[in-house]
Amino acid sequence: DYCDQCAEYTNQRKSLERCITFLKTSNNPDELKRKEVQLANLKANINDHRRLATANHNYYNNQIKQCTENYEKISALTTLPTTKKRLKDNFVAVISCDYQQVKQLPQFGLSPQPGSTYYLRKLNVDVFVLISHLNNKVIIVLFDERFGPKTSDHTLSFLKYHLESLEDFIRDAQIFMDNAAVNKSQYMSSWASEMVMFSRYHRVRCSFQLAGHTKFRPDIVMAPMARNFYKPDIFTLSEFAH
Repeated sequence: DYCDQCAEYTNQRKSLERCITFLKTSNNPDELKRKEVQLANLKANINDHRRLATANHNYYNNQIKQCTENYEKISALTTLPTTKKRLKDNFVAVISCDYQQVKQLPQFGLSPQPGSTYYLRKLNVDVFVLISHLNNKVIIVLFDERFGPKTSDHTLSFLKYHLESLEDFIRDAQIFMDNAAVNKSQYMSSWASEMVMFSRYHRVRCSFQLAGHTKFRPDIVMAPMARNFYKPDIFTLSEFAH
């Protein structure tokens, strides 16, 4: 992912380093000292930013680990009833979701594209990936532009369907997403509020990854899909799905 803050820090660091290199050959010790202090402060800011990104990833992984372990204990026959009840009352269902980059059909991987179709418009296909970390179940949804352009409505529909399919004891959900406009919007916050007001959920939390540092579990699922998409000939959604 591209981080604007990291890019800005990198440009500032390179500029200061070039300036310091030049000042070392000149007779201006006061300015040299001032630039070295600026560089030291900048490096401290860079380290703080990296620590924040690391803390973000650690929190994400810890929430997944806790969700998976608690669900295994709840499902285990050997867990004591009192322990199982306590785990159910405090259980948080952790979900990760993301969209893959838009794919276009038909895709000519093995055979050359006929010249007569070269200027024809291809069909845009969106790929939505949802991972339920209770049991690491992966749900992949394919839909094309005939269902309308990708909006928050699609994301909310998929999330609502999945949350309502979970076991009845689950009252708390946490959804990890990136900062895309279809996710980080007023519609997402309104939907989460409605899930608490009109459904069985007591709390629905939307956790957005640090911008530019959003490599998470859905990316692991989508990486081989992206690599394999361009190898064969794919003409339909059905062929894409298989």
